[in-house]
Amino acid sequence: MRSMKRRNVLFTLLSFAGMSVVALTTAIAQQPPITVLVDGSPMNFPDQPPIDRAGRLYVPIRAIFERLGATVVYSNGTINATKGRRTIQLQIGSPSATVDGQTVQLDSPPFVIGARTLVPLRFVSQGLGAHVSWNQDRRTAYIVTSGIGGMPGPGAMSPPYQPGTSMQQPGPAWADAGHPLLHRPFPWGDVSQQFPLVNASFRHPLRPESVRITLDGRNVTEIAKVTAMGFEFTPAYRLHVGTHEIRVSGVTQDGALISDAWSFTVTP
Repeated sequence: MRSMKRRNVLFTLLSFAGMSVVALTTAIAQQPPITVLVDGSPMNFPDQPPIDRAGRLYVPIRAIFERLGATVVYSNGTINATKGRRTIQLQIGSPSATVDGQTVQLDSPPFVIGARTLVPLRFVSQGLGAHVSWNQDRRTAYIVTSGIGGMPGPGAMSPPYQPGTSMQQPGPAWADAGHPLLHRPFPWGDVSQQFPLVNASFRHPLRPESVRITLDGRNVTEIAKVTAMGFEFTPAYRLHVGTHEIRVSGVTQDGALISDAWSFTVTP
């Protein structure tokens, strides 16, 4: 009798485990495919789609480098890519890489699946001067080249700005006039880029979770990188020629609600 009960318990546990595996497999299968947009145009991956591994997005080596205009040479597990004055070297399975002659550490080294070599999308794109953002809900990566290869793109007014730093300060000094919350918003005035890197720093530290950002009335907070000191994002769609408005609101560290706005114009 006791042996029969044990068998029943074991059968029940195995049944639950089997159901869990099936449910997990089904959930993975039902996930929408990963999309990669470069300056608003989708990339095509005919024989090896992008892979999400441990929170890192990998793509086939030649697909990404050639789309970003880089020349790539792959030999004996070593990847060498060149775009203008920029160079990247990676090694299959190695946590070390070289960018423009400087050694950097990777938390997502390249690997091989079948006959395809996959590389970390964000690392190689940023290594070539592009900006990358990720929308988890849409499972979409947005790459904006902005003139990669060391040359500024059309309408570029400054290098990509990192929120909360003072080394790069986009926008003219007079852009601060009358803004209670925002410091040096960018872009400011006219810009010809239809996928600009939009950013600003805050005059007062905000609670990051309270920040809300809209572009032309559309909530874009989910695609923005937000810190207590500022934010940045790249629009998920091509901005039309004309004037666009950014509105930002949030709660300061001492609990005060504050909001601000600015506009810029995309020119033909």
